[in-house]
Amino acid sequence: RLLIWDAAFNAFSSSPMTGIGVYGFPYASRRFSTAPELLYREFVEGNSPHETFIAVLTETGVIGGLGFAVFLVATIRLTFRTIRQATDDEGRKYGFVGAAALVYCLVSMAFTDAWLWGQGIVLLGMVVGMVLANRTLSSRRTAHA
Repeated sequence: RLLIWDAAFNAFSSSPMTGIGVYGFPYASRRFSTAPELLYREFVEGNSPHETFIAVLTETGVIGGLGFAVFLVATIRLTFRTIRQATDDEGRKYGFVGAAALVYCLVSMAFTDAWLWGQGIVLLGMVVGMVLANRTLSSRRTAHA
């Protein structure tokens, strides 16, 4: 991973504000890698940066990183606000499950970038969608009570 992260750091350094392009690292890594060719082909070629926040900064730069941070903070705030505003135990329980799932996703982002690819990004979208659905249902139960 250190070889990949070295290439990612070099890529980020080349374009810190806008990055090298979303999902572009596996294709552009050769240009930024300082590893010998054999090590590059074995460990870097075709791979992603293997860590969500490094991947976001490398591929979208500071601008995309700030946007991603705003998204994550807004999602966390919405999740915990939903728990606080729930008027019944059922809403709080579902809110807590959504919060636990979201916190799990955020913590695991420090160890993998799977939440940005394929099934992981779909699962993250489903977690956020369920949090929003719980918020909507909770507010409807409150309005009818």
